[in-house]
Amino acid sequence: MSIRIPTRLWVVLFIGLLALLLVGPLWQLPGLPGGTSDALIHVHRSSAVQRGFEQGVYWPRWFPAVYDGLGAPTFHHYSPGLYWLVAAVHSVGVRLDQALKVVVTAALLLSGFGVYAWLRHTFSPGASLAAVAVYLCNLYNVARAFYSPGLFGGAFPQLLALLLLPICLWAFTALHKDSRLRNWLAAVVSLAALVLSHNLTAMLGVAILCLYGLLLAVGYRRLDGLIRNGLAALLAALLSAVFWLPALADLSFVQIESAREEYFHYSNHFLNWWQLFVFQSPVLDSRDGNPLMPLFTFGAALWLVLAAGLCSALFAAGSERRIWGLAGGLLALAMTTLTLSASEPLWRTMPGLSFLQTPSRFLGVAPLSALPAAALAVDAWAAGRRWLPGLFLIMASILVVFPYLFPSHTSFSSPLPVKALTAEDTRLFEQTTKDWGLTTSNEFLVRGADIGVVSGQIPEPSAARPTWRSPHEAFVDLSGQAEPILLRLHYHPGWSAGGQAVLAPGPVGWIQVKEVRNPDLPLVLRWEGTVAQRWGERLSMVGLLASAVGLLYLALRSRGHHRRREAPASSHRSTTLTLGAITGCVFVIAVLHFALSRSNGGPFLFDSPPGRLAFSVEGQPTTVGNADGSQVTLLGWKLISSDSPEPGGTVRVRLYWQPHGQIREELLSFLHLYTPSLKRSWAVDNHGVARPDSQWWDPGKYYVDDIRLSLPPDLPPLSYSLVAGLVTSDGERLTVPGSADNLLHLRTLDVAPLRPGLFQRERPHIEAQAATDDGLRLQGYDLLPTHGGPRLRLFWETGDGIANDWITYIHMHDGQGERVAQFDGPALAGLLPTNQWHTNALYIDRRQLNLPAELASGAYLLRIGLYDPASGQRLPFQPDGGEQHHFEDGQLLIKLAVPLPEEASE
Repeated sequence: MSIRIPTRLWVVLFIGLLALLLVGPLWQLPGLPGGTSDALIHVHRSSAVQRGFEQGVYWPRWFPAVYDGLGAPTFHHYSPGLYWLVAAVHSVGVRLDQALKVVVTAALLLSGFGVYAWLRHTFSPGASLAAVAVYLCNLYNVARAFYSPGLFGGAFPQLLALLLLPICLWAFTALHKDSRLRNWLAAVVSLAALVLSHNLTAMLGVAILCLYGLLLAVGYRRLDGLIRNGLAALLAALLSAVFWLPALADLSFVQIESAREEYFHYSNHFLNWWQLFVFQSPVLDSRDGNPLMPLFTFGAALWLVLAAGLCSALFAAGSERRIWGLAGGLLALAMTTLTLSASEPLWRTMPGLSFLQTPSRFLGVAPLSALPAAALAVDAWAAGRRWLPGLFLIMASILVVFPYLFPSHTSFSSPLPVKALTAEDTRLFEQTTKDWGLTTSNEFLVRGADIGVVSGQIPEPSAARPTWRSPHEAFVDLSGQAEPILLRLHYHPGWSAGGQAVLAPGPVGWIQVKEVRNPDLPLVLRWEGTVAQRWGERLSMVGLLASAVGLLYLALRSRGHHRRREAPASSHRSTTLTLGAITGCVFVIAVLHFALSRSNGGPFLFDSPPGRLAFSVEGQPTTVGNADGSQVTLLGWKLISSDSPEPGGTVRVRLYWQPHGQIREELLSFLHLYTPSLKRSWAVDNHGVARPDSQWWDPGKYYVDDIRLSLPPDLPPLSYSLVAGLVTSDGERLTVPGSADNLLHLRTLDVAPLRPGLFQRERPHIEAQAATDDGLRLQGYDLLPTHGGPRLRLFWETGDGIANDWITYIHMHDGQGERVAQFDGPALAGLLPTNQWHTNALYIDRRQLNLPAELASGAYLLRIGLYDPASGQRLPFQPDGGEQHHFEDGQLLIKLAVPLPEEASE
């Protein structure tokens, strides 16, 4: 008599074992991995929410502890979902770090069931479970959330949103097909939870759900299903309006533009094809102190899934499966394309894309689109043989991430136990890490506030300090103070003094109190919220009432009308064989993981000898530092990126450091593009990769810095010296033998020139097109104000080549036509004569115009042209039609306004 194991039991066993395998290392650590990662920021925020719970505020929109006690509306703009959940678990006595682990574990399990339930509407049980492994083992999500420290690690809110997305897809698919009460409830709640989990991922998720809803409507041609999904989305939007409406409408009150400027501008984070196709190392070196987690890659398993799914679409049985598999695979390819620099025109023109900050965010959602292709690759086989491709996909998915699931070796820094946190702990953490506001871009700093006051660069004005009763209430003793009174608290329209006084923005963005009615009584400040917050609360109340009425109606209507959903037909025997095989595979891998963890700590297949590496690298071992201080040997290095990058691209280098004894100070790697003749660095990265602080380095191991050097978009295409080294936290470079600049020369790097034309990445702000008789062509110019004086950029096209070496002259004339200054000199700082420029290339000549100190303010005119340094003969510009107003006598004319000294300083 054979024992029949229900399919649901196989599903529970499979997802449970897989989740245990993935989160097991997280629970093995005594605290949180990556002690310097974003994880600590989110733990501090969760603790602030929990303290609000204790003080009777269940949504503390104001975070009073940050910015050295000046506060910020953090939870007014940042999705609070993760913090609520962690705070709720912590409130029942669970340690703070363990509360975070509980939430992550539960979300991982629910997401696994969500993927399975979603795909089961179309695919077989075995195919659906194989897709569960593909999604949960997605290296990008595991790396960012669990095991990567620094700027990219501990992204738990984003992980929560990505784990909720398949639940939303299941709920809306079920609702489209069946109007049962539970489907309505699941769709509304899951979408509202997604919005409350992570802002940017919710934006992506809502876009995906809209596209998916249209595909459902077109594919199944059910108008009633489309209407149901639309109503459920509307109810979810109303329920969550209490968050998203003020979060968006009140952005003008904070410096949100900081989250999309400079480092956080999307143009700085495009990937290349090499990064997308890089495959992870299947083995590790036992002497590698911080084996690198390949963060920004699509992963070998997912490329395999896409290839198999798209090929299977050509011959798989069942048109419905083929259509969904093909659509999912193509959408995944489209999302990966959006991570490449070739997609920059779309990022510039498509509304909303720039808000995502980094194109790599698509690496989090692209695997979800690939899941139908994964399921199709399994179901394309005969029912009795589906266990073969299912087993193959599962093993590929797990083995990709398997080497990194050993915390005894892959924990990047000492795990940090966090039992509980106080407001004072948060202030000390903020001051130590300099993550002011517990942010990396100060996007929640209120409008008008100056970060220099918080960081100590600007002296604080004298002000009264409030005493906090809760995150939404404080009182101030104003007795004996004359108006106007300045409070040491950031101004925000959400604060109110009731009828006691009038609050207004004061110096450095603090609150100024006026018209105090009774100064002998303490002034009570309360968070009354903004107009948008109150409208959001009303809309959410409407949504709550509408949902309650609708669900009550459905509950009464559905009595006695339950229908069982018909799953895709499958043979029980073949299904049992498939599910048993793939579940057994996960069980064997989990046992193998346990055995390796208890023996040597990881799957290490080679061991580098001391002072050397077991694999080939460039360069010879070089020791830097002094014997009486810190000494470290650079064992070698690897150039991971192209050896001929373009301006605006990325140079990626791995440095392998071996410490000599214990390091007692913080050391950071740096990488520069350098010209020794000018002693000038043209591109700089002084931070290295996030890794254990050097104080934690084990002399018996080596440590890897994976540095990505972003090249300026107007970088001259020249030959540079690629140099590296180590610097202390005080900015002092460790001594390099034989180098006066304490720089390690790695190699010469040739930067390729840009190509002009339709896809030209960098363009002049002012078009002033003109030709010359020597083939050199002017596109236009930029004139940008900087602290050191105006910066001029001239954009040149080379055409078929240039015969002579030309000098650029820049003459500055006043209103009477008298020359008051000139800035003559060769292009590109004289490092490459014009007659050696590449043909059909774009060269951007950047010049700093250092104006004379005694120059009076007023209107001036720059006259710009070219001349031969040998003969002095000028090369006149020949302007194109319609461009003559920019030129005179063969010279380019640029108006320059020199401001008053106080205006210049502003």
